[in-house]
Amino acid sequence: MKEYSISLIFDKDVEGEMIQFSQRFRFKHSKSQLNKGSKPHCTLVKWKTDYITEKQLSRLKKLMKPIEVVFSGITVLPARESESDGGFWLEISILKSDEIIDMVEKIVSTIGEKNVINPVGKLLRPHVTISRSYDKSITIKNLNPNLLRKKVIAKPTLGIPGKSFEFYV
Repeated sequence: MKEYSISLIFDKDVEGEMIQFSQRFRFKHSKSQLNKGSKPHCTLVKWKTDYITEKQLSRLKKLMKPIEVVFSGITVLPARESESDGGFWLEISILKSDEIIDMVEKIVSTIGEKNVINPVGKLLRPHVTISRSYDKSITIKNLNPNLLRKKVIAKPTLGIPGKSFEFYV
């Protein structure tokens, strides 16, 4: 089975702001921290399937319209129990707007709910991951919070996760 995703991506200026914002957090032990080679994104739906039909692909392409998103603060989450090495995730939260909910519902109805492998519906929690850390404390240097209330346009894309994201529009 292949793993696919629909993610929101941002223009270069917003990506740059997210990367700069991420660099304000200092960790001794972290991985997945945004850097200059990163592609900040918000995964809306991730699923596994053997193939995508032409009909599904056509329906998904019709959903690929830019939408407005609103960043809404920072979230710190402990790693899941299944992530045995512990630590926590640091994320930029995105408000769960009607537009995002509608898009996710249409994607799920197109691909089939049984194939979805990330939380959707009431459990949907849109965000951009900044980092995963294994430290017990975070040092924050000169944090500019302007990004955390910003409204931006995001572009949905179909991707094949794995190597590095390959986005198709």
